[in-house]
Amino acid sequence: MFRATVLIAAAAGAAWCQSAKFEWVRQIGGSGGQTVAGVATDRQGNVYVAGTTLSLDLPVQSAFQPHAANSGLFRIDGGGGQWQNVYQAGLTAVNWLSADPRNPGTLYAVSGQSISRSGDGGATWAQAASLDFPIYCLAVDPFASNVLYAGTAGGGVFKSSDSGATWAAANNGIPPGTDGRPYVYRVAGDPWNPGVVFAMTYAGFARSADGGATWLAETSISAYVLASAIAFDPAASGTIYLGHSQGLAKSTDDGLTWSALPTPGSYFEPDAIAIDPLHPGTLFAGTSYSGLFRSTDGGTTWVNRTGSPIYALLADTTGNVYAGSYNRVLLSSDGFDSYTPIGPQVTGINTMTLAGGHLYIGTQASSDVYVAKLDAQGSVEWATYFGGA
Repeated sequence: MFRATVLIAAAAGAAWCQSAKFEWVRQIGGSGGQTVAGVATDRQGNVYVAGTTLSLDLPVQSAFQPHAANSGLFRIDGGGGQWQNVYQAGLTAVNWLSADPRNPGTLYAVSGQSISRSGDGGATWAQAASLDFPIYCLAVDPFASNVLYAGTAGGGVFKSSDSGATWAAANNGIPPGTDGRPYVYRVAGDPWNPGVVFAMTYAGFARSADGGATWLAETSISAYVLASAIAFDPAASGTIYLGHSQGLAKSTDDGLTWSALPTPGSYFEPDAIAIDPLHPGTLFAGTSYSGLFRSTDGGTTWVNRTGSPIYALLADTTGNVYAGSYNRVLLSSDGFDSYTPIGPQVTGINTMTLAGGHLYIGTQASSDVYVAKLDAQGSVEWATYFGGA
């Protein structure tokens, strides 16, 4: 663990002479990394330090700003005018968020190899588990709140039947990558059919009909076509849309067979898909290259609605569509004929989820400025966060 260290030297002559000696050494605390950008002293021997920190638990004292302005998790309320930094989660970056569809107060956040859980809508958090592999995603079974699936880098699919307390590999039939290890980027439980689970892997797309006990690789979609997004039609059982590195595919028989959909042009590789629950046949696809597209005929034709790169998409039951661009969430209530930026400006949106009327966004790691004053003996007189990224 790296922590910024302040070293104060006293010398009889010039500060760079060989006779200089260290009077004291002090580390700037916190669980994340810190850097020192500048150090100054006054006539009384007090030392002032300024730098940047990734820590959300910097040991502040007499702080002008007691909490970091940035963290890996934010909550947006209502129409987006109000938002909160969920610094109490202690997560400097969040690469995946999931909410329990049967209990919207239960949330899971993935950061690196760690899974954190909240049972009260994000007010308090605790680490639920840590796996031996980097975790790409986590899915809560739509029919059983205690059943979770995690997709990992090199470990494939892991399954928990006790809300994340214990985990076991579930890779029977998952195709391996070129290095012989399974890489699973997305896992999703079918909200219409108990036991049906889908896994998007480095070596193709797989389906399980028995809760992950066994998997069958999909042969109608070419191997090593990277699937990155999946959406289940809320109005039609068995209708599923799949975004992958060669475009978009659709199934009307619960993922048993797939057909390619037309694409609006080159570089149409959907990173996210959302289906409008109020308007059958209307869906949205977000791409990192060419922005957001809308279809009103089940994916047959597409219209570009914004050129901003889109990495995450959600639609709620009131007609709102939320699009996660790089550093802002875009909100539209008219199918992206128009939209409004909402929430905070962040360093990069990785994931979003809706729960209990709130929108939660997980972001990339970012640093905050800190400033501290130490007396001549090296004791901290005050330390504060200052500003944001």
